[in-house]
Amino acid sequence: MNNFYEYSFYLFFICLELILLFIGRNEKKPFLTYIALIIAILISGFRSGIGADYFMYERNFANIYKLSDFKNFPNLEPLYLLSNYIFKILGISFNGLLFFFSLITIIPLFWGLKKISPNPEFSFFLFIITNYYFISLNQIRQVIALSFFILSLHFLNDSKKTKYWFVNTVGLLFHYSAIITFSIYFIEKTKSFFTQKKLILVFFLSLLLSKFVEPILIRLVGFILPSFYADYLLSDFFLEKNNIAFLKLIFPSTIFFYSIYYWKEIEKQSSKFYLVFFIFSLGIFYYNIFYGKSIFIRPGFYFDICTIVWIPMLGSIMNKINRNILYISSIIYFICLLYLTIFIMSGQGVVPYKSILKF
Repeated sequence: MNNFYEYSFYLFFICLELILLFIGRNEKKPFLTYIALIIAILISGFRSGIGADYFMYERNFANIYKLSDFKNFPNLEPLYLLSNYIFKILGISFNGLLFFFSLITIIPLFWGLKKISPNPEFSFFLFIITNYYFISLNQIRQVIALSFFILSLHFLNDSKKTKYWFVNTVGLLFHYSAIITFSIYFIEKTKSFFTQKKLILVFFLSLLLSKFVEPILIRLVGFILPSFYADYLLSDFFLEKNNIAFLKLIFPSTIFFYSIYYWKEIEKQSSKFYLVFFIFSLGIFYYNIFYGKSIFIRPGFYFDICTIVWIPMLGSIMNKINRNILYISSIIYFICLLYLTIFIMSGQGVVPYKSILKF
């Protein structure tokens, strides 16, 4: 368990980001928003020795000298390995590689938020407090893929299939879990089938199906995937149930039913509203079925991350009082969850913060 001093740096960072993003948005001073983005990049890019997987990434970098070395990493993705190789032959250090990874996490993410979210500044703040920023300090490759997925959402909304597939192929070549984004492309085509009542029905069905579907899929993992992936995913770590995970379901489920209440307003909005709400809802259904086991948490990120877009969208169709209630309650809930999982319970291994700048 960490003490206050060890995570106080992150608390200061969160407060600073909130102030910069709030003023940048409300006072129409975009340079403050870009300062907030730069600070987030610098904190991520200048980190050293933090994150449960940090030293694994450092070893990978140390052991790649030529393209033929890629065969020594059969379970790692081509663009990730190629990035290591290019930085190695250019004589740039591992810390330089981390800074590059920080850039290609934050920049595509905010670019995508600018295109799809009615309030990209608040969406970016939600990215920080919903844990995803802190996850990016450890699970580097997948959060890069998630950022490219957010970037691709407006292509999905505009039916630009080739661009959607291309952007997510880039994500896939950084983390294979991005294969989920291709299934989202086809699942999204069914969204017109789901009326208000059908979505409510699926919500309750997802709660009932948990005990039946989960063990079946665990067996399928062992049957379908190559042995080195199956052995990895079916290890005790990935199959252990995290009983705190149910806390992550409470507020998003509340948002789901709050959204259902505003159904008639949602129907009046542009197609991207229902697209994001539909993917957000899929995340609710997914975690109702699979909550708590690490083997299923990561695939669900591609649905769940749409929370950072949907909350500002939902707020945009509310009156000012209800919007403020939604935003403030979201901030309180997610910061409390962040405090418990990342700061107190040392999730992702990022506390205390350490930097190559030695401050």
